[in-house]
Amino acid sequence: MFSIMKFGKHLSRRGDGSWWLTFGRRSFKNRRSLKCDYEVRVAPELWPLLDRYKDEFHPILAGSSGSNYVFIGVRKGRHRGRNGKRLNEASLSEIIRHLTGQYLPGEVGFGPHAFRHIVATDIIKKDPRLGFILAARALHDKLETVETQYIHLKTSEYFEPVNTHFSEMWTHVIGQQPVAFGAHPVAMEVAA
Repeated sequence: MFSIMKFGKHLSRRGDGSWWLTFGRRSFKNRRSLKCDYEVRVAPELWPLLDRYKDEFHPILAGSSGSNYVFIGVRKGRHRGRNGKRLNEASLSEIIRHLTGQYLPGEVGFGPHAFRHIVATDIIKKDPRLGFILAARALHDKLETVETQYIHLKTSEYFEPVNTHFSEMWTHVIGQQPVAFGAHPVAMEVAA
């Protein structure tokens, strides 16, 4: 998706200064199951960086003249007339792997697809009640697919809302918090 991304088509700045990512559902490999296009606002903290990249850095990149691709590839040798074309997926993946490797022990980086897993896992762990639904929306994927891919998170994380609900109902019905593990009420009275 990032290798085909163009300014004004997939990455656009609106009149209010906000940046938006927009991809038609046909751009996705799961296009048959999607009901709508992908249109999301980029986090506001990134807007100044995108402004600066588009206005200052993109114009001075080799091959950028007349190119709306966000990430531009440069050809050498007999293919040099194709400058300004998109940076291919393999090159973009290698750049991301190299950059992420600079921040990880052992300089072992990861590719762009790993960010999907990081985002989905974080969303699911932060909100086990709605996490799978929110992750499916963020990834622009079917809930069933996300549940299948992240089934390992459905064990303890997914059960915690049940425990929370039980505690809330216990307090509502009984009027006190459940006794801590190992602290039997009779033993507590005898000890007092």
